[in-house]
Amino acid sequence: MSNTITHTSGNHDLKRVRRSVFTLIELLVVIAIIAILAAMLMPALQQARERGRTNNCLNNMKQLGTATLMYADSFKGYAPAVQQYYPGAASRQLWNNVLVKENFLRVSNVFYCPSQYPGSALWPHTDANWSYWTYGMRPQTKSGADYQDRHFRVNAARVSDLCSGKEYSPSKFFLFSDSVKTTDANKSQCNLFFTAIIHANKIHTRHGNYANMWFADGSARAAELASIVEMGCLEDQVYRF
Repeated sequence: MSNTITHTSGNHDLKRVRRSVFTLIELLVVIAIIAILAAMLMPALQQARERGRTNNCLNNMKQLGTATLMYADSFKGYAPAVQQYYPGAASRQLWNNVLVKENFLRVSNVFYCPSQYPGSALWPHTDANWSYWTYGMRPQTKSGADYQDRHFRVNAARVSDLCSGKEYSPSKFFLFSDSVKTTDANKSQCNLFFTAIIHANKIHTRHGNYANMWFADGSARAAELASIVEMGCLEDQVYRF
């Protein structure tokens, strides 16, 4: 009888060990399944995050455009120049400083694309941190160096561009765009971009091969390379990397 009890106890111990081993295997299988699912879902999560950044970028464009149209309403239909005389300033002011000084925009991250700089706020408390701009303005220029104090009349039926020598309907004329200074190590410092002149400051298709743009009809939308070229930009002035 004593031997039987001992034998039975041994079977229980064996079953307990087997049950523990089986539970460990189950746990490892569950962990493996979770890891596989996470790997499958990660690209989708990253894409969803990028879509959110792209939408935030478009909202930034709309804010820039709304401020520009308000400025134009106050200045005979003309948008700010890339760089222009400003009363009381010691030097010519860049376009974003003009919009802030005229109280059409407040100091914020509106000048920075979240896909290019997804981190924390980049603006100081006093003035524009031009070293990190990621949106540029199209200059009104003939030579590429004479854009000071030259303005586009954005509320006209046709917008005249001195650089290309063409006129565009407001829905085809983009004033602001995702942009990049290709000679800068951080791909930043870009307050303007050129379209019909080969230059380091280019349009940047950073959103899945699309660039967000603001048009003189008040719309903000994404455009890919072919449509950007069709709207009067040299292909070499579109940065796709």
